[in-house]
Amino acid sequence: MMTLLLFISTFIFLFAAYEIIHVFNIYEFSYRVTYSDSLTDNSSRVVIHHYPINSFGFRVPLRRIETKFRIIEGSHLDKFGDAYGDKLIMTVPRNLNRLAILAKPSGFYSSTLIEIDLK
Repeated sequence: MMTLLLFISTFIFLFAAYEIIHVFNIYEFSYRVTYSDSLTDNSSRVVIHHYPINSFGFRVPLRRIETKFRIIEGSHLDKFGDAYGDKLIMTVPRNLNRLAILAKPSGFYSSTLIEIDLK
């Protein structure tokens, strides 16, 4: 009986340790775009949050990855924006129809092309 209890508790411990690895490991990256055209000077604000996802499809807890942003389409913009680690805040003119930004996380992760239709 004691051997069976020890076996079951060891199995539960190893299974829990294995699953915790999946909670904190980065599986892929996702992004959320917030678009607001309520600025008064004929411009709009675009905020892009780029964050890691675990294998369960949820945001990875306690992890933040530095991301570099590069404008692919809409590069005629005068001011690129303010990048804060995993967030980019841009002010774009309202006559801009489309914006494409390449987000490259630090480390060995692949880049994400973020395409935004502003109209």
